[in-house]
Amino acid sequence: MKNLAFIALVASMLYAAPNTPASFDMYDTNKDGFVTQEEFEGVKAQRMMEKAQEGRQMKNAGNSPTFEDFDANADGFISKEELALGQQAQRAKQMQKSNKQKNQGASQGKGNKNFQ
Repeated sequence: MKNLAFIALVASMLYAAPNTPASFDMYDTNKDGFVTQEEFEGVKAQRMMEKAQEGRQMKNAGNSPTFEDFDANADGFISKEELALGQQAQRAKQMQKSNKQKNQGASQGKGNKNFQ
């Protein structure tokens, strides 16, 4: 019963905000204040499965952050602070990649065609 409630919670959160990072509370399934690798991988797999079922593109799934990317002090647990900092770092990395692609497109004449 507990697992069913958890799955329902995860599914509702995914449908409500499909492009937002998972919250710490979503990852901390046993509510002990820390996220284990098992919890992290379980929620990550569930989110990917939901996205695939929605028919969303999964082109960067292989590049998704790992547990180790968030466990800054390598103690085997992710704290709320580590998750927040890791998510910030991932957003910054994505923004940098996006800006780089935009700049490359503009330099190759793929920018605004109305601009003369």
